[in-house]
Amino acid sequence: MKLMTVFVFASGLGALLPATASAQVDRQSAVRQGAQASNSQQAEVQLRLSREADKPVRELEAAVKANDVAAIPAKLAAAQAAARTPDDHYAIASLRLEAATKAQNEPEVLAAVEAMLATGKVPEARVAAMQMTLAKGYYALKQYDRAAQTFEQVLARDPRNVDATLHLADVRNAQGRPGDSVTLIRRAIAAVEAGGQKASPDWYRRALARGFNARLPVSIEVSRDWVRAYPTTDNWKEALRLYRNLAPKDDVLLLDVLRLQRAVGALDDAQEYYNHAYLAIAERYPGESKAVLEEGLASGKISRSERRVQELYTEVSGGATDRARAYLAEGVKDALADPQARLALRSGDSHYGFGDYAKAAEMYRAALGKAGADANLINFRLGMALARAGDHAGATAAFNAVTGPYSDLAKFWLVHIQTKR
Repeated sequence: MKLMTVFVFASGLGALLPATASAQVDRQSAVRQGAQASNSQQAEVQLRLSREADKPVRELEAAVKANDVAAIPAKLAAAQAAARTPDDHYAIASLRLEAATKAQNEPEVLAAVEAMLATGKVPEARVAAMQMTLAKGYYALKQYDRAAQTFEQVLARDPRNVDATLHLADVRNAQGRPGDSVTLIRRAIAAVEAGGQKASPDWYRRALARGFNARLPVSIEVSRDWVRAYPTTDNWKEALRLYRNLAPKDDVLLLDVLRLQRAVGALDDAQEYYNHAYLAIAERYPGESKAVLEEGLASGKISRSERRVQELYTEVSGGATDRARAYLAEGVKDALADPQARLALRSGDSHYGFGDYAKAAEMYRAALGKAGADANLINFRLGMALARAGDHAGATAAFNAVTGPYSDLAKFWLVHIQTKR
């Protein structure tokens, strides 16, 4: 038996995809980049060829080094027929990989890497990298089942491999499994954050797009994670718009969503300002409606030249707002005296609309102790009032007590409180 030194290529297709997946594959440059990687990242493997395979393997090696494309197929077949040992098969597969890389033949590169791994001769330190090469290559060739299986092999060796996790997420999405894709992206985000770093905002956007397109309820949770990590005004706008699209269609709930948008400065266009003002007056909160319209006018997002805006502003600027404000004090007395919660809740909402958040909180607390109280709704509104009043601890306690239909929106408010500090 003769001794032969071969090299473990870093990857035949190592540059097929970037570290964060979902990029378009440049197949013309993939093998060229892989060849460049292999020249700079290779490890020696000492092999002992069998007597039968020695001559055919040496002839194959000469043909590959000379890039004798016409001779290589026959030399490869002869060497494979003569191979007897794992060392023989490994040497042949390594030369096959070199030839396929030069020929820019992606499927053949993958077959060669598979053959190398099958011998069990790949150094342990290189196995995961070569499996990643395979998996990325299969993904590029749209062989999604094989790609998934191979990425899972990588993750079985290293569950914290974020690159493999993100690529597997892309594969699952390509397989029509968006729920699994979102779960994997969230796992990658958690792994990065566990290491004290911040995940890329693109990862959140990718998870949100896939989840929203599939109408997955988990999208709401992902959007909260997104604004918690990146609490920009634009992100709040998108997160709350996504929530509005996925939440139950209910005007009262929509008004409360718009109230949060206003609190975080994310009312963005004329329609949102108008909707907020319209819903507020529809619920008989003219003070809130007027305040919202005036904010929109001051920001230039809405204009009095628009007929519907002018009509609504005229309505809330007249006697309705004055009468509502004059009734506040009398309403408090009636609400506190009433054994039912309805009037106290209504009084709290009216004070909230006029921006008197401390008094609103007082009335909501009174409502909680009365008959017929919807504790979830009242705690939610109490949390809103306390948050707007600057009592973050009290608001947090109130929002944490909310369950049921308002729980998702309460959690958004909690994110606002946490990121505002």
